[in-house]
Amino acid sequence: MILTRKIQLFPVGDKEEIDRVYRYLRDGIFNQNKAMNQYISGLYVATIEDISKEDRKELNNLYGRILIGRLVAVVRQITNKKQKKRFFTLKRQEAALGWLFVSPALIGFSIFTFGSILYSLYLSMTDYNLLSEPNWIGLGNYFRAFTDDKYFYKYFGNTFYFVFALVPIVLVISLMLALLINKKVGKISNAYRVALFLPSITSTVAVSMVWIWIFNPNMGILNNILMAIGWTSPPMWLADPEWSKPALVIMRVWQMGGYYMIMFLAGLQTIPENLYEAAEVDGASPVQRFFNITLPMLSNTTFMIAILLVIEAFNMFESIFVMTEGG
Repeated sequence: MILTRKIQLFPVGDKEEIDRVYRYLRDGIFNQNKAMNQYISGLYVATIEDISKEDRKELNNLYGRILIGRLVAVVRQITNKKQKKRFFTLKRQEAALGWLFVSPALIGFSIFTFGSILYSLYLSMTDYNLLSEPNWIGLGNYFRAFTDDKYFYKYFGNTFYFVFALVPIVLVISLMLALLINKKVGKISNAYRVALFLPSITSTVAVSMVWIWIFNPNMGILNNILMAIGWTSPPMWLADPEWSKPALVIMRVWQMGGYYMIMFLAGLQTIPENLYEAAEVDGASPVQRFFNITLPMLSNTTFMIAILLVIEAFNMFESIFVMTEGG
């Protein structure tokens, strides 16, 4: 006698096969298989009279669990679909809260920074003297700057000079300062940090006035030191066009170094100490540890600082205007 003509899997009453089905049911292997569910239903109908009362009870329990499992799965599926239809899901609520927190900064940036950039771009394409209405001239100012202005390319050259001089020097010096004060030496280290950081928060105009006195060719402290060590004819600094640009670079390096030193210091303190300890155990020298651990771990910080330095070098104005009166 065969269980069903459609499936014809095993003889009715084969206790070993029935036990195997029980084990598979317990493991949940056949719960999602349509053909096997039909087979289980056929097994239940065809063998219900041939098995013992205890086996029948167990079969009923197992079959009931299958039905309950199916019902729970369907309910969950319906619930998930309903949740997907909800507009204010938890993810969207978190996103809305995040946008709410950053909205003041975004509004300020949009109005005072991005809006100013767009307005400046508009004014660059007009003839405007602050007293009359802007007169649209298109790209006329740009054509005149590139063709008629004899100082335009000189201005560009000076700007790129500051970019290529300031960025690498400040990067190297600020990193060296950060490495020097990264050691935990208590209050002395904190005092050095404050002293090195102070120039960056001091007014550029005030710093420029101090450095005008330092660069004075006759009474300046810098030339007096150079003459004391044997330089008989020190540079004229700001009075000499050839030395005025290096003088401005020196002043800006002194002012900016402490600010970027703090950024490098923050990056250094995020490097795990166990990397240095493992390298030291392997016999790596301090130079090897620096080039193989410190620099790679500071790559993101260095990239960010380089971008900020390029932007700051392109925006140099106050110190140049105050110290050289516009060149």
